[in-house]
Amino acid sequence: MVALGNDTAGLFANDDDLADSLSNSGKSTFEDVWRLPIMKEHRETMKGAHSDLNNKGKTPYGGAS
Repeated sequence: MVALGNDTAGLFANDDDLADSLSNSGKSTFEDVWRLPIMKEHRETMKGAHSDLNNKGKTPYGGAS
């Protein structure tokens, strides 16, 4: 994701323990992550037709999710 630059990955997680673990792992391996929110309006867009999760948005615009 361009907005975070070349050295930081965006992290979406709905589990605080998992997010903390991934963040700590990233710090120890010099792979920084920045946790981003999953808002109510994102949830409908994320539902998959053929899977539990769709990671392609429904608009032609680029984005994080």
